[in-house]
Amino acid sequence: MKAAVRRALDRLLGPSGYQALAYHVRKSSGMEPEDLFLSNPPEFYQVLSGLLGRGADFFVEALLKSLILEAGLLSFDVAEAVGELREGKFDKISRILSRLEEVVRS
Repeated sequence: MKAAVRRALDRLLGPSGYQALAYHVRKSSGMEPEDLFLSNPPEFYQVLSGLLGRGADFFVEALLKSLILEAGLLSFDVAEAVGELREGKFDKISRILSRLEEVVRS
């Protein structure tokens, strides 16, 4: 699962963009970006917001869309999931990640 998130981040950012994100995430949380996203999506969102401002919404949407496509989940409302993250909730993201984990294990 961690590898799937890493692939999605690499696709979105490229190697140098990933390294920049990883630096900032490690600095604020002590974790790798994919580990923080999987263990605490709201904190991941907060770190991104500190870096990107409102651009964090667009980035998380793109990340979720990439993961949803990989998991074959075409019916999730990504904008709603990002809205939940802004509020510190992650019910929808938990469902996306659970489904992704099932697909990865298959």
